[in-house]
Amino acid sequence: MRAVVRGVAKSARPRAAPTGLLLLSGRRWCAADAQRPATPLPSTPAESLAAVRQILERDAAPHGRAAEELRPEQVFEGVRTLLKDFEAEQLRTLLAICARAGHLPPTLWPGIESELLRVMDELPDLHAVHVALLLASLELRGSQVLLQEVAEQLEARAPVLSGTGLVGSLMALSQLGPWPDPVPGRAILDEVERRPEQLSSGELAAAVLAAATLGAGEDSFWQVAHGTLLGHVEQMEPRHVADVLLALATTQHLPVALLEGLRGYLKRSARRLSPEEALTSAWALCAMQMYPALGSAESPGLLGLACDAVESVPHSMEVDERMNQLRQVVLTLECEPSAARIRDALPPADWERLLRLTARAEGEQLPTESSSDVEKELFELLAKDGVKASSAEAASGFYSIEVAVTTGEGKVAIVLDRASSAEAEVPRDPWTTLKCRHLKHLGWPTVVWLPTRRWRNWSDEERQEFARR
Repeated sequence: MRAVVRGVAKSARPRAAPTGLLLLSGRRWCAADAQRPATPLPSTPAESLAAVRQILERDAAPHGRAAEELRPEQVFEGVRTLLKDFEAEQLRTLLAICARAGHLPPTLWPGIESELLRVMDELPDLHAVHVALLLASLELRGSQVLLQEVAEQLEARAPVLSGTGLVGSLMALSQLGPWPDPVPGRAILDEVERRPEQLSSGELAAAVLAAATLGAGEDSFWQVAHGTLLGHVEQMEPRHVADVLLALATTQHLPVALLEGLRGYLKRSARRLSPEEALTSAWALCAMQMYPALGSAESPGLLGLACDAVESVPHSMEVDERMNQLRQVVLTLECEPSAARIRDALPPADWERLLRLTARAEGEQLPTESSSDVEKELFELLAKDGVKASSAEAASGFYSIEVAVTTGEGKVAIVLDRASSAEAEVPRDPWTTLKCRHLKHLGWPTVVWLPTRRWRNWSDEERQEFARR
């Protein structure tokens, strides 16, 4: 299903990759592991891999050196000095070990980054895709130089990649963002457009979700993708349907035939969805204003399953995100006149359950740090024109309004969108789509959506014109 992960709000988009693709599991490394002694200092790349594996994965197998009373930090420092001797495949293996443990020792990252730049083009095609996915899994987005090299490598290899390789490349790029304009992936999407028959139903679903998250894809790509997906609806697993709905909600592409096919699938098979898939589907349907598909007559159990995604689950950041998504579903049913029929048709106990579960949704957090450059520049221009403006106002205790303006005609909420491109015509994030819609029902009759990239691209004259509106 932020993860982009993209999106303005901390709860906008599910961050996890679509189910069924690369899942890296294993015991997560914790700080207490640093107290364990007796890992020998490595002297070769092979010994380095064994030592890191032993520390991060508690591998008890010896690696041929007499045990010495060395701290893990000393071992990692020893590995760091040997990274220049690693071959391309050994660097990939090191990343895989760290990804399985869910931890990359900070001591190692600068050296790994430098060496990947040296050897990336030596990797076989699918292994290059694997490295990109590993970087995404470890959330290693800090180096723009390395990310650009990874993107260029994946695009250059696109013509010879299999369907699985193309989808893996798109997934990696979507999870390594946000990217500056123009976003990468054009060559990969061109290959998917030319060879859609090489992708399975699940791969097609993952490809469109990745493309939507990236904010990429020409009209011709989406036409081919929508038509191909329509032919696969009956073969899709529930998780694939949730991925496609989320992709359509993100792009706000609303192909009638495909949406009818997906709606029919939900009508027949809603109970097959997991709670997380049901919540994602309900959230996406609200963003697309497909309210009838939420109703008990059309999709029995969809909203009930969505409640299960946050009820009786241990508290975590992921649960907070789900609760915020469910709160947006509830706000839709409360605020949107065209959704009132669905709300009224719900059994009272189901509606009470929705209200009870979302009463503690945290929503967007008011910023505690200084405003962004866009906010500061906006405030300066508004002040010059004598316009009264404030920042970080709350709406219904759930949404945060970055720039709130009071005029003689009423209140204006300026919603800053840090995810969408400068050329976007609508928000490319279900959270922001729903936020803009809900604010109009929560005391802010005028809502102005502003991608921050568009502001940065504008000339001084264009910025002044916007502030005077």
